[in-house]
Amino acid sequence: MSGTPRQIGPYTIDRELGRGGMGVVYLGHDIRLDRKVAVKALPEHLAQDPERLARFEREAKTLASLNHPNVAGIHGVEEHDGARYLVLEYVEGETLAAHLDRGPMPIDEALEIAVQIAAGVEAAHEAGVIHRDLKPGNVIVTPDGRAKVLDFGLARMEESASASGSSMSPTLTSPAGSPTVPGVILGTAAYMSPEQARGRKVDKRSDIWSFGVMLYEMLTGASPFIGETITDSLGAILHKNLELDRLPPATPANVRRVLARCLERDKALRCRDIGDVRIELLRGDDGQFRESAPDRSLPLWALPVAGLVMIAVAAAVWFAKPVPASAPLPVMQADIALPEGLQLAHSFMPGIAMSADGRTLAFAAGSTDDDRSAGQAPTEFRGALYIRRLDEPDAVPVAGADNAWQPAFSPDGSRIAYVKRGGGFAGRFNGLIETIAVTGGRPTPLTTDVRGVAGIDWTDDGRILFGSNQGLRSIPEGGGPVTELTAVRDDGAEKHHAFPDALPGGRGVLYTVVLAGRQPTRVAIRVLDLASGQSRDLLSNASNARYTRGHLVFARDHTIHAVPFDLETMALRGEPRPLGMSVVQSIEAGNDGFVTSAAQFAVSDAGDLAYAQGTIWPELPHSVEWVTRDGDAEVIELDPGSFAAPRVDAAGRRLLLSNFYQPRRMIWVHDLTRGVTSRVRRDVGSWVAWGPGPDEYTFHALIDGVERVGWATIGDTAEPFMLDGPPGTVTLSAAGWSPDGRHLLCVAGEKDQPHDLFAWSEGDGWVNLTNTPDDWELWPCLSPDDRWIAYVTGGRQIVVRPFLRPGPVIQVSTTRSQDPLWSPDGRELYYIAEVEAPTGRGGPTGSTETQEWVVAAPVTYDETGIDIGRPERLFRADGYRSLIPLRSWDMGPDGRFLMAREASEESLRAALTEFFPERIRLIQNWASTLEERTP
Repeated sequence: MSGTPRQIGPYTIDRELGRGGMGVVYLGHDIRLDRKVAVKALPEHLAQDPERLARFEREAKTLASLNHPNVAGIHGVEEHDGARYLVLEYVEGETLAAHLDRGPMPIDEALEIAVQIAAGVEAAHEAGVIHRDLKPGNVIVTPDGRAKVLDFGLARMEESASASGSSMSPTLTSPAGSPTVPGVILGTAAYMSPEQARGRKVDKRSDIWSFGVMLYEMLTGASPFIGETITDSLGAILHKNLELDRLPPATPANVRRVLARCLERDKALRCRDIGDVRIELLRGDDGQFRESAPDRSLPLWALPVAGLVMIAVAAAVWFAKPVPASAPLPVMQADIALPEGLQLAHSFMPGIAMSADGRTLAFAAGSTDDDRSAGQAPTEFRGALYIRRLDEPDAVPVAGADNAWQPAFSPDGSRIAYVKRGGGFAGRFNGLIETIAVTGGRPTPLTTDVRGVAGIDWTDDGRILFGSNQGLRSIPEGGGPVTELTAVRDDGAEKHHAFPDALPGGRGVLYTVVLAGRQPTRVAIRVLDLASGQSRDLLSNASNARYTRGHLVFARDHTIHAVPFDLETMALRGEPRPLGMSVVQSIEAGNDGFVTSAAQFAVSDAGDLAYAQGTIWPELPHSVEWVTRDGDAEVIELDPGSFAAPRVDAAGRRLLLSNFYQPRRMIWVHDLTRGVTSRVRRDVGSWVAWGPGPDEYTFHALIDGVERVGWATIGDTAEPFMLDGPPGTVTLSAAGWSPDGRHLLCVAGEKDQPHDLFAWSEGDGWVNLTNTPDDWELWPCLSPDDRWIAYVTGGRQIVVRPFLRPGPVIQVSTTRSQDPLWSPDGRELYYIAEVEAPTGRGGPTGSTETQEWVVAAPVTYDETGIDIGRPERLFRADGYRSLIPLRSWDMGPDGRFLMAREASEESLRAALTEFFPERIRLIQNWASTLEERTP
């Protein structure tokens, strides 16, 4: 079109509103009805394709009849000088994309807008129209707060001037003449469904995915699948796990469930009706509607299935009345709630089992109060073993199976093998293997203590397989001699053989090998040929293989994958495919006790799947506070994170923070004046320190299994300087720099052996400061004048000695202590001391308890040396976050302490729910979908 037309049919053209890659939009005036309209020139390839144009006009007529308050209406299609124009309702307001440019929306506002969007999409779906390009740029919010959805059924995309997710995501267009045929990718990249990204046929569930992406962005301010390029966005859609932990902590549980269901990659498992999504969003966590809603029955997934009544009835029908072989069994799904107040007690090991016929689940469950010690966060649950029959409403504990975990069913489903956990820290990984009837009773012990037991399976020929840090073993189900099946290499390259799964026919065993090092990718799946006794690799970066219906199901990067598998040759028949289901999976490794990638899922021989939807070990939230000498605390406003060792710069203007837990380690700088937190570096952290220069920071990094220290300048994108540890050492932690930036102070040593203190300088390299092979030195801290170093000995006493000079070692503390810290002027030395104090109210008369206090010892200097005075108690250190081996607190120039404290019980419980879930997701007849999903 050469110029702007003055009139198109009965519509005069006032001015151009916008111009993009797919045409021009004008502000027009309807001279008949005296109203504003938007007039859009249709793309040339559409206007010149008779078949495509006819289809478009049919959809336009359908939409024109909708008259829904949340849909921008279509008034007609006009022709002028051989060109086609679409006449639309003119909606005043701003796009949702422009609104999101200012950041995330308050939860209530986001839900109100989302419900309106869902209502508009629902109306179109009921008319048989799919949007195909739902995104914030296609939603306008009017000044009175009403959401209007634009561009239904056009399957076209326009560039947006907004800086929100829609403009940051490249817009994709199709070849002329074939914009909606299967195999051609359509849609704005970051909001496309997986099936759109693969160029496959779409239906209304594609709009539901896009709606989920929009809702996530409304709550967090960022699209979950945004990428710098089209390829990055599509790759994120197909493979990136949904990070629900980025949602605001106050996000209701039902909203989290809606997001998880809308953003299921497998559309067979996705919400099927946007109307059901709308209704679920209208419900509060108390089950009450926020406003009146039509009486529409909810799908099974949306029900509070503590009793799982509907699936129990359905299961009873299927079990009681066999279905003819020619009739495929339906895929049914539901969430099975654990008993009230309990969570899955997997503790880094398998916690779910399913009987071969798929009718019964076993799981270990406990509460956050089951295994806590004073002042410490729960890292595991002792728990009890529970049985849940699908034709019964409730889970029941297995009487007699005390402290049981890692369950496995017998082939006939009448008994369970499990590990009876040992006591103490090592008990998390050691224990006795026992069996017991599913109805409870007296257990039958099979083994004495097994070290590092990791996964159990019960074979058809009556043997029980188990993994350990020695290798795979088997034992008769009635007890007897243990048989070695595999052996962990004795050269240190392997840590465990874990999670055995006996293949049908007794020919082989699948298992996971845990390789040396701490990276989560150092796991692989092998198959053992029982006839030859030889093993071979099948999959890398994979664990927890389970065989069902011609496929291996396994975990990779806390996502369930599947790959076709030939039982005869015990070989893979295709390429692994992610199935879009996130599963709780621990990724810690290193010490003999930890096993990499224990994933929480189980499959049945009947083709059912049960799994715990969630994530890896969560970032436990901590608060960072300024604390006065009197103990008065002021919380610094930060986004929740696992900030364990904050540091303040010399001017008291910036904080250096790191997320402590892998794999989401990141370094942040918080500007105290502006209240802004900025990310500095990702995938590194643990311990951070300022220096060597005023704008430089030092960090710990694990690279290819080797611990290193690096430093870089804030805001500089150049590669950091990386430093290897002292010769002969394996572990390395950087405590900080001397004030002049010349010497770096570190703790280093052999793994599980006493550590020494080291100093590094460019001129002298590494210098061992303590050189005590039989004793530990931890928590080092340099005095402000560089002359003295305070640290903790293996006896947990604070001592002071000259730095890089000969001189005596002076003991400071009189009780078990940790974490020394110098005042900025060097006139006081602070530390955390254990103090015996009278028990509080309600305790026995004369009894005492151990308390932790912040104490201050005066320091004076003279020509002969240093003198440490009598320490004074300042305040209780309850909840203070202290971590070995480095200092976990700091002091500002104003004399206030900078401390990280444990989260509240409520926050801790909420964070741990992601890793210790309160429900198990069940999909019956799930394997029937694998052929289609893993060709």
